[in-house]
Amino acid sequence: MKEITKLEKTSLSDFTLCGAELLPKLLKQLEESPQRFLRTCTDSLIVCADYVGMTGSIKFPKLLKQLEKRERQRFSYLFEPLKRHGGFMIIDFHTHTFPNELAERAVGALAKSAKICNYLDGTTMDLRRSMKNANIDFSVLLPVATKPEQQGSINEIALEINRHSDETGLLSFGGIHPDNDNYRHILRSLARNGVKGIKLHPVFQQTYIDDLRYLRIISYACECELIVLIHSGYDISHPHLEFSSVPHVASMLDTLHPQKIVLAHMGGWNCWEETEKYLIGKEVWLDTSFSLLPIRSAPDMTQEKSESYRLSPESFLRMVREHGANRVLFGSDSPWGGQAETLAALKETGLTDEEQKAVLGENAAKLLQLPF
Repeated sequence: MKEITKLEKTSLSDFTLCGAELLPKLLKQLEESPQRFLRTCTDSLIVCADYVGMTGSIKFPKLLKQLEKRERQRFSYLFEPLKRHGGFMIIDFHTHTFPNELAERAVGALAKSAKICNYLDGTTMDLRRSMKNANIDFSVLLPVATKPEQQGSINEIALEINRHSDETGLLSFGGIHPDNDNYRHILRSLARNGVKGIKLHPVFQQTYIDDLRYLRIISYACECELIVLIHSGYDISHPHLEFSSVPHVASMLDTLHPQKIVLAHMGGWNCWEETEKYLIGKEVWLDTSFSLLPIRSAPDMTQEKSESYRLSPESFLRMVREHGANRVLFGSDSPWGGQAETLAALKETGLTDEEQKAVLGENAAKLLQLPF
């Protein structure tokens, strides 16, 4: 039996003894990132367990059992959803809200520009009501910085929202603009403060996704282990702009081979044939937002036009199976898509129960590293 005095990789056949001074470091690492902890130590790990009220040395599984008792109350908000849905949570990975004083104006302007009708009023209160009605446990908020100077206030709001996630079920990503020259500082700060990821919107930010300014942000975000969610495909407000068209997205992926990339709108809104040809099967996640429902018709939009913007259930099922259900995330694009309506539409696509569990929450929980 060897003694270790620093964190190191161990083989499955090794038994290691952890000095008491190292145990707090190991526990801190377990708390911050279970995956990194498990890469460092295997299930053959033996540790001194004074820290959890035991004497002598114990095997790793027994230690986890003791830790679970201590941590269960801390993460109790995760266990009720798991019981309610039979062992998994429902997580909406793509939603938007605005500060109360801006919501009416912002949603009104965006709805007018896109010629669509919104389902919600854009406030967090209305989103929480929607979540309750649809039995959704967590919603990921995706703010967009349309100007470089907006990132400061956006990220302050994100941190405040995340302080109350256990009560509200709201998890906010951070915002960043391609013209933020201090992008390294912004990304480091977000990661250090526990923010899980960032949202990039090439159309609203008027920058091609394979532009150097985006490439450096995405590359450094990956170094910080942040999720990067990207608006992919066209945008209904600007249906002919190519900033995040499939060729540009594919170029970015081929240049960087990034980790933790989520392509919104099933990889490319309203260009799903190209998505199937060039993006399906790549090491990225896709979200279902604004893809499964017909557009909620504005007064001057015909129903035929509304339906043409929808990914058919048959195409959706084929794309999920070709890409892998383990890399698809449920998203509604609230307030532009209804949460309950998108959930119902997804359940009618022909996915198996296991595929539904993966898409509705299991994949998101793993990607977000929710501690349950």
